[in-house]
Amino acid sequence: MAGDAHFDKVVLLLHMDGVDGSTTFNDSSPAAKAVAASGNAKVSAAKSKGGGASLALGGSGDYLSAPAHADFVFGVGDFTVELWINTTTAAEKVLVDQYESGNPNSWQLNIISGRLAWYLGGYVLTGATAVNSGAWHHVAAARSAGILRFFVDGVLDGSAALGHNFQANLGLGIGAQVWVRSSAYDFPGYIDEL
Repeated sequence: MAGDAHFDKVVLLLHMDGVDGSTTFNDSSPAAKAVAASGNAKVSAAKSKGGGASLALGGSGDYLSAPAHADFVFGVGDFTVELWINTTTAAEKVLVDQYESGNPNSWQLNIISGRLAWYLGGYVLTGATAVNSGAWHHVAAARSAGILRFFVDGVLDGSAALGHNFQANLGLGIGAQVWVRSSAYDFPGYIDEL
């Protein structure tokens, strides 16, 4: 993107824009990846944080997925996963998934008890701020120099040491636990600008 000196480091960028009801989601990152919609995952003009539309997920079999790619292997380096969400659920639900049961290198960014959580074979960080108010919230998980930090609406929401070497070469799921499919964790709500 013009004016962003770090845009070359973006590995997935989903604006969730398009025609209302569409099931096409384009990756606007420098190395665009194919993204597939499952179930009733669709573009919705009902709610939007930017661009006039967002991803609508009903919470039962609806999600997006992208195939495995070296760009999704974080290793021990710094990373950020950020998106806008709009939900009222307090139940344990998946926002972004690269989880495979028994794989110690896989992870999830979740909501649990209405708050952000990072799952790595167990929860290593749970935020303090409720994000299930039915309003838009910008949520981010960022690791820098071995410290994982959560941010909600630009405010620090917790931190924990996380020097883990993420080497799982798995695809990415959005709004569900995809690689070990379990509909119990399907996210009900809207996602924008991932």
